[in-house]
Amino acid sequence: MIDTLTNRISPGYFETLQMSLIGGRNFNETDKPDSPKVAIVNETFARRFITGKGNSDEALGHVFRRRDDIPIQIVGIVKDSVYGVTTPLGSPASPVFYVPFLQYTDSYAAIQARTESNIRGFNISMTQQIHQLDPAIAPIYSLPLSTVVTERALYLPRVTAVLSGLFAIIALTLALIGLYGVISYTVQSRTQEIGIRMALGAQRGSVLRMILVSSISLVAFGLVGGILGALALSSYLSGLLVSVSPRDPATYVVLSGAMLVAAIIASLIPAAKATRIQPITALRYE
Repeated sequence: MIDTLTNRISPGYFETLQMSLIGGRNFNETDKPDSPKVAIVNETFARRFITGKGNSDEALGHVFRRRDDIPIQIVGIVKDSVYGVTTPLGSPASPVFYVPFLQYTDSYAAIQARTESNIRGFNISMTQQIHQLDPAIAPIYSLPLSTVVTERALYLPRVTAVLSGLFAIIALTLALIGLYGVISYTVQSRTQEIGIRMALGAQRGSVLRMILVSSISLVAFGLVGGILGALALSSYLSGLLVSVSPRDPATYVVLSGAMLVAAIIASLIPAAKATRIQPITALRYE
């Protein structure tokens, strides 16, 4: 007995979704309620329950049973695909078998359609055709596939990305606070040095540059280490990203530049304080 994901479909389903049959036949009008029960399974189903590591085509003609104990013969094999709008992208394929809609009717059905016309006009036309078949049928809603993928299949990756972004913002804030503290301590510990430089004629601009260069150097070392760490972990992030490479150069450049600017802003306050130090006060500082 096999119990797994089931999808009730009509002829033309695979062509509409551009899913390829790799063996056997598609459903047709001969698969009626009183005909022998048949099914089309995906590659994962064939390998997991029937062929093992063998060729998935070997599952053709195999008969299996579900909980109702009715024998079902496999007449086709279809390539694996992501099944279900709530399945996260990047997830391994689940075993799925497809059965003719006429052999397993239900009060609920979803229509998959491909069109090149305006989606709003297509929805109106589809609703009219459904009402012509049976006025009692009331379509609940219609969505383009892009919306389904964006709002549902990407839900978990988006939640993960938002949480990761929040933690990243918290980490950046703590890092900037720490940088401010380090630069403030550096300025305090170099008070006499700064006083001597200014007593010997150093301009405020040169003192400001000295402090900023010191802080930028510190941040640069941190950025190099962070980039190397991100590159090392990029393979683990690939499942959370859609249409973006985990090693996208533009992303690294923009984020590094943003962090560098934020670090400079955090360093400006202690650096500005250093330029206001009076030489005589600095020389007496202990």
